[in-house]
Amino acid sequence: MERLQWGRIIALLVTTGLIFGIGILMQSVLPMYMPFFQSDFGQGMANVFYYLGLILFISSILGIGVLIFSGNKRRKKKQNNLDENCEVYEKKALDFIQALGGIANIEAVDSCMSRVRANINDADQIDQLQIQSLGASGVFMSGSQIQAIFGDDSTLIKKEIDKILLEK
Repeated sequence: MERLQWGRIIALLVTTGLIFGIGILMQSVLPMYMPFFQSDFGQGMANVFYYLGLILFISSILGIGVLIFSGNKRRKKKQNNLDENCEVYEKKALDFIQALGGIANIEAVDSCMSRVRANINDADQIDQLQIQSLGASGVFMSGSQIQAIFGDDSTLIKKEIDKILLEK
């Protein structure tokens, strides 16, 4: 469960709070006005609602705490993986630039969900086999534009290319 569903959590808390409240009402207020709740059966039912509501409410609070804690751990673990992979994407970006014929051969770089696009000056300097060896599932040329399909890594590779191009 990547994101907590706050609507369901609030509904659960309200429901368990209502059950708990009904139990308290059945134990304290209703026996004064209704003889049924003064009987053993009535008190037994009141106790069931009271303890059931109390148990559900406490377990809901604990469960929500566990969900929040585990979500935070997952986010931290994901961030650590992204930090470790940053070096991988930087290397891929450097190799991609080299396969395109160097920084001087690149006019502009763009990306979408699955592709890295580059407008280049000289198409003869491009090494398509090297681009495919970087993990591109396909390389397409159209005039002075090359498109390399890197899948989900495209935006990260493009971000690293931008960093490299800004440095030089």
